[in-house]
Amino acid sequence: MTAPKFAIRCLTLVNRAVAPDPVWNHTLMQITLNGEAREIAEDLTAAQLIEELGLSGQRLAVEVNREILPRSEFADHRFQPDDRVEIVRAIGGG
Repeated sequence: MTAPKFAIRCLTLVNRAVAPDPVWNHTLMQITLNGEAREIAEDLTAAQLIEELGLSGQRLAVEVNREILPRSEFADHRFQPDDRVEIVRAIGGG
């Protein structure tokens, strides 16, 4: 007796949904971001974190362990475990 086509299709979709992603092989580490613990990929750069947070293209400052990170270093700076990171957006007003 064979399973109905619908059941086979559902099993296939479920298997795809839970199958491990072959591209994702990063080790995670913990940093403190704006006062809250956060897990990030070990090789994440400041630029990638900013993009992940949806802050790309905005005027902001990044501080790592109480030192300002120059914008020119965002693409190359890789975080270390237990870094304390603050990201502050500039807001205009009058």
